[in-house]
Amino acid sequence: MTGNIFTANSRNRIVLAPGAMMGHDTTLTPQAVLQGYELENNFTVPPTVTLTVEPGVTLMGHNVELRVQGDLQALGTAGQPITFTSVTDSGGGQWAGLVFDGGTGHLRHATVRYGGWAWNSAGILSNITVQNVLTGEVRLENCQVRNSQNAIYT
Repeated sequence: MTGNIFTANSRNRIVLAPGAMMGHDTTLTPQAVLQGYELENNFTVPPTVTLTVEPGVTLMGHNVELRVQGDLQALGTAGQPITFTSVTDSGGGQWAGLVFDGGTGHLRHATVRYGGWAWNSAGILSNITVQNVLTGEVRLENCQVRNSQNAIYT
């Protein structure tokens, strides 16, 4: 999906159902006037799959988590950061955050906020949880992790 314009809708969002586009490597690109991509329910990046989030994209969820068992590449820029947040984008504990469960990732110029809703699949209240990463790494550079019960739990 590239070059689309979203206007005059009740919400200018693309809603991703669980597993949408996860049979292969996928890239979420910015779209004109798009508020962001919304996770409809818990969403998993499976092993061997890479989800790339391009600069300027917002990914949001309500009472859900983004679970990474494959690879998450979210390389924003200072002028076009990437945001992971709740649907209402207004306070802590509104979604379960990012859970790297054996998967790897690289976040640069990204903000992860308002996580820590209930317990994520790792049993943690956090914006970012890292567990079972035995090979590879989860790297954060020039990121903001804020407004959660626990910012990062490893």
